[in-house]
Amino acid sequence: MQENVPLEDKLKQKLNSQQYTIATKPPERTRFRRVRGPAGSGKSIALAGRAAQLASEGKVVLVCNYNIALLGYLKSLVKEFIDPIPSQVTFSHFHYWCRYICERTGFMEDYRQILQELRLGHYTNDECFDFKMPGLLCSIYDNNNDRCPTYDAILLDEGHDFKPHWWSDVLRKAIRTEEGEALFVCDKTQNIYGTAEAWTDQTMEGLGCGFTGSWMELSGSYRLPAGLIPILQHFSDQYLTRYGADINIPSQESIQTNLLDRFRWIQVSPERSLVNVCVSEIEYLCNELDIPSVHFLSPTDKFGQEVVREIKQRGGDIYSTFSNQEAKLNLEPGRARIVATTVHSFKGWEASHLIVYVNKIDNLKDCALFYTALSRLKKNDNGTVLTVVSSCSELMQFGRSHFSEFLEVESDSQDLIL
Repeated sequence: MQENVPLEDKLKQKLNSQQYTIATKPPERTRFRRVRGPAGSGKSIALAGRAAQLASEGKVVLVCNYNIALLGYLKSLVKEFIDPIPSQVTFSHFHYWCRYICERTGFMEDYRQILQELRLGHYTNDECFDFKMPGLLCSIYDNNNDRCPTYDAILLDEGHDFKPHWWSDVLRKAIRTEEGEALFVCDKTQNIYGTAEAWTDQTMEGLGCGFTGSWMELSGSYRLPAGLIPILQHFSDQYLTRYGADINIPSQESIQTNLLDRFRWIQVSPERSLVNVCVSEIEYLCNELDIPSVHFLSPTDKFGQEVVREIKQRGGDIYSTFSNQEAKLNLEPGRARIVATTVHSFKGWEASHLIVYVNKIDNLKDCALFYTALSRLKKNDNGTVLTVVSSCSELMQFGRSHFSEFLEVESDSQDLIL
């Protein structure tokens, strides 16, 4: 039975040689390792393998990320190696961890005071969570170290979403002893928060970050369908490069594509009901009985909520996370016939049947957001489906050129025009 398979064998079965090295080889020249790779290259599963290996050695581990909705996925990956997960492994997104430390050390009054000042408009949301909260945590660790939790290892997933000073001023202080370690994994192409450019080599080696030496590189993609990789490459060449983005596209390990994969683009005139078009595409896929679940990604909560309301009115089985923190914590692809969420919340997740709505491509963040959405697709032996519903006229020619199915919804017709 799988439960009786030794951890070493599970690691060898589930990881390629690069991932296995990350998971099992302790740092030699530096305690702080950094890994980068494109979407689908296995960064998260390598990190999960490292968490399992450390836990098996009795180490105290913090697995930390920025995206609240990704925690369930990271736990599920670690469970593939070690189940149940030992209690000394903690999973937390950064700002929840800040609250936890304040509770643990008796500084909740200071924490609440910062939130009260935010509500009174004394500073912005970014000032509060980017600087005020981390500043409080820095002070707590500097002055009350005997009461602060510490860890043998801190593993940062989607590290490009973090501010460098969150690491140097706060998290690094929580690593215990001279032998403690850190693992930082990232893909700067998925720069949807505009934070990745701050993680330069000079920043990582200086300013108290401590990451030195060469990057470990993951190159190929074990997750993405072969037919998607040239689409990502063309999008990067046409849009991301104009902003000087740090681009990391998966290598094309195989030219063999799955003939069952479908790449579908629906270009919608602004005069048409975008909600109805999205809902129709969701229903179109749901009508195929061999598709277990459909995932809809919206760039914003507001538009996503409109789609959810329409689906519920039609009696659809849908799970959504829009403006719902608890739902984000419990996000699990496939938990309903239809899963609807923002691209931000689905960052790091994966799905074989995906519908993405895109409305603009005006700046680097827009481009990174759309790239991230496309790269959530997961290959499937029975075929994957990626449908883009676009109201962005600038992307029309891109869809026409690079998607095998291109359809246009005209303003004066209900028909889809090939």
